[in-house]
Amino acid sequence: MAFWRRIATGRRRAAGDTGAAPRRGPGPRWLAPLCLAALPFLVYGRFILLGDELANADVFLAYRPAHAWLGAGLRRGHVPLWNPYLLGGFPLAFTEYGWFSPLNWLPLILFGPHAGYYAAVALYVALASVMAYGLARSWGASPSGAVLAGLIYSQSLLVVGGAPLINQGAAYWALPAMLWSARAHIRGHPLGAPALGAVLALCLLGSHPQQAILATAPMALYLLWWAGASRRIWSLLPVAGAVALGAAVATVRYLPTLSLVEASERAGGLSASAQALGSVSPLALLAGLTFPSLRLPLNLLEPHWTAYLGPLPLLLAVAGLRSRRAQRTGSGPAPGAPGARRFLLALGGAGAILALGTSTPLYWMIGRTPLLSYFREPSRFLLWTVLAVAMLAPWGLERLTETRAPQARRTPARLSDADQGNQASGPLGRRSAARPGRWWWLGAVLLALTTAGFGALQAALRLNERYVLNAGRLRAISQARSGDYPTSFYVEGVDAAWRQALRATNPLHPGLLIPLCAFAGALWWWRWGRNGSHPRAMAVAAGALPLLLYGQVRLPAIPAAVVREASPGGVVVQGAGALSGVAGRPAGPSTGQRPGGQAQEAAAPAEDAALTPRVLAWLPLATDFETRRRAEALGANADVISYRLLQRFLAPNLGMSYAVPLVDGYENLMTREQALLAGALGSERAGTAGDASATGLSPLPLQTRRQRMGERWGLLGATGAGTLLSGDRLRPETWPTTVRYERAAVPGADGVPPLNAYRFIRPLPRAFVTTEWTVAENAAGALQALLEPPAPAGSTGGLGGPAVVVVAAPGGPAPPAPPAGRVSPGGLDGLGPFEARIVRYDERLVEVETESDAGALLVLLDAYAPGWTATVTGAPATIHLANVAYRAVPLPAGRHLVRFTYTPPGWPGALGITAGATLALSLWALWALLAGARSPRPVSAVRVAKGAGSSPGAGR
Repeated sequence: MAFWRRIATGRRRAAGDTGAAPRRGPGPRWLAPLCLAALPFLVYGRFILLGDELANADVFLAYRPAHAWLGAGLRRGHVPLWNPYLLGGFPLAFTEYGWFSPLNWLPLILFGPHAGYYAAVALYVALASVMAYGLARSWGASPSGAVLAGLIYSQSLLVVGGAPLINQGAAYWALPAMLWSARAHIRGHPLGAPALGAVLALCLLGSHPQQAILATAPMALYLLWWAGASRRIWSLLPVAGAVALGAAVATVRYLPTLSLVEASERAGGLSASAQALGSVSPLALLAGLTFPSLRLPLNLLEPHWTAYLGPLPLLLAVAGLRSRRAQRTGSGPAPGAPGARRFLLALGGAGAILALGTSTPLYWMIGRTPLLSYFREPSRFLLWTVLAVAMLAPWGLERLTETRAPQARRTPARLSDADQGNQASGPLGRRSAARPGRWWWLGAVLLALTTAGFGALQAALRLNERYVLNAGRLRAISQARSGDYPTSFYVEGVDAAWRQALRATNPLHPGLLIPLCAFAGALWWWRWGRNGSHPRAMAVAAGALPLLLYGQVRLPAIPAAVVREASPGGVVVQGAGALSGVAGRPAGPSTGQRPGGQAQEAAAPAEDAALTPRVLAWLPLATDFETRRRAEALGANADVISYRLLQRFLAPNLGMSYAVPLVDGYENLMTREQALLAGALGSERAGTAGDASATGLSPLPLQTRRQRMGERWGLLGATGAGTLLSGDRLRPETWPTTVRYERAAVPGADGVPPLNAYRFIRPLPRAFVTTEWTVAENAAGALQALLEPPAPAGSTGGLGGPAVVVVAAPGGPAPPAPPAGRVSPGGLDGLGPFEARIVRYDERLVEVETESDAGALLVLLDAYAPGWTATVTGAPATIHLANVAYRAVPLPAGRHLVRFTYTPPGWPGALGITAGATLALSLWALWALLAGARSPRPVSAVRVAKGAGSSPGAGR
């Protein structure tokens, strides 16, 4: 705490560091940071205390279910590494969620999966606020200016709106924290370097990889800039050691992930078109800065609302760039430094330019930059711009409200009456009130004209409502003749666009009223507030209140009562699984003698929920799009209706919330085989490998998808699926006799349409032994074989081609196909009770007892991923790919115990490196604390040369 307190007050400086000593404000030093830290918990209080859910599809479809799974594991005393409910099984711990961050663990353990998740989000925003405050103070800002910086940064829509994607919030606070730690190292504090290493470790453990890079790069550039200007490159050695230790702490997350990345569709980087997703057009950026809710129909304008900062912060940031060093007074020089201003200007400009993505020719750099070629969303670079504005705004506030002695060159005869009064008041008279200039009237006139223009446009729309709606509906009817949807869908789209246009042009709508009031507040402060008695407090209010209020507009909530509703889809699917049964599923633990003579300890019962037949939610987002359009056309709450629909649909990844295993899933690092299979089954996830293949359904028109899906029941059955859910309008056109169609199996209500269910009468068991299979060269060949037209007779019961298609394991041959005509006894529809019996089904361990009278193949319909190994009665066995993405092990004749074990690649070594690096970093930090406590004066780790005054943050 001494380190952060001293850095925040700016008292301890290295020799030669002439940075400003910030002036103290009223009240205890800790009061402002405490208030900043408490504010995010008030902003997210309804989600933490009341149980509301944020109406953000990414949050409730992916992030919340995944972290609920993590929280459940933590409360049982372990970190879950494998999820059996997603994509036929998936190593959820090694994706983008930040699974191993202690900052995620603590709230989830203390408050549970729902409140704990939003408490973690609030914690990240609170840390972002406090760290921005401390960074501004270390750069010489006054307490009020630092409070303004903390509020601008933490309550900017990019941070407060993006933090619910919790792995992004983990990088938002790390960006100012690492710069603050770097600044401490420059000023000679012994704790600066180890603090930087600790922040880097937490950032890497908890952040999205792309966000971690964006948070780390400014710190590296800042230190290199300073070291080059001061000609002290050697002084970066402690920083290099801290960075190495911080990266080593994160080994537990990244070392196992490397093999998963190599096995995924992202190996080698994304295509240029995929990288460009999320580019911000210049017009969208400009609209986002001014009127972020001004969304016009027909995709005429889609403002990038996360760019909104309000007019006063931008105005103060421009003033901060123009500030110059003031004459020394009793309080020290003016805050900031020319080098730091240049650094922040370059950082903010680079962020804005790179966020344009394909709209700027500089974007080719991204596709050729190591690591960044794996990611999309160029708009995330705006984080740099937001931080630059937040750090420059206090300097502009100081410039516009600072006190200084009158200029000596100004004679009393040329001074105004106010200046003469200030001169007479004492040696440190207040500078004359800044003249607002004629442009203030121009700003007021523009604001009045803008407000009147919106009002006039609103009136014109309402006066011509009948004409506009009739013209739009006629156009919709003509469009319906060549579209995928019926005429009513396009007519509803016209009504929804009409309501949207009315909202976008209504000056009384909060989305437009708040930005207009923000402009009025900025003009008021510039004309009157900055010359009043409390100009800085007024600037904080005028700059932060619009962000706080507009943030509430952009954080709509799903009521807790809706969140707590049981999903009818989950109940129906689980009930069907219980009725149809799972072949070979044990009723409970057993004892006795295992095959091979091994003594058997009490085995854990199989997880019934994970072993039920899987579900495919078919085109849930297309149905949701249709339902939302209808709700918006009727003026209903589209967010609530959409949430209820997707909850009933068990849309990926909501199946985890109801313990329903899914075929599909929204995960970026799914293996190539999983992506190929998901694309062939019509997954709506953008960027799957199947979308670019001849078998992918996603690029096809909806009517063609319905027709093709009617031919792929055999492929779906080969995945172990038992149920397909679909909306009525988007259901497959045909289905075989082995599939039972149940119309409105999941009832609808309150604007939510019912869902249909297609049930396999005899779904494949999770584990089975077969003596009949075919061999394919690769996963694509296996997929083509499974898409064969139905055979007149065979082990799949007329669902499709062969029951099992095997692909050779990496580095080894595939098991040879058996002679033609040899069929397993009774086929798959007549499996014997002892052919394959799952005796244990844990997260990372599956045990199957098998029996066959000849050489056979055990198929476990759980996804294969790097890290899975198998033994057959204690002897190592090779796992082959079966049915595109699942596991198969060859068996000799007789009874055997097959054990599948999951150990993430490099896991023991990763644990050891993480533990050792954590210990070393902790000891270093402890030594630095003790060294700082013993030394009455700081021992400068970096002696700045005389000519280094112009370096970033040197205070000149």
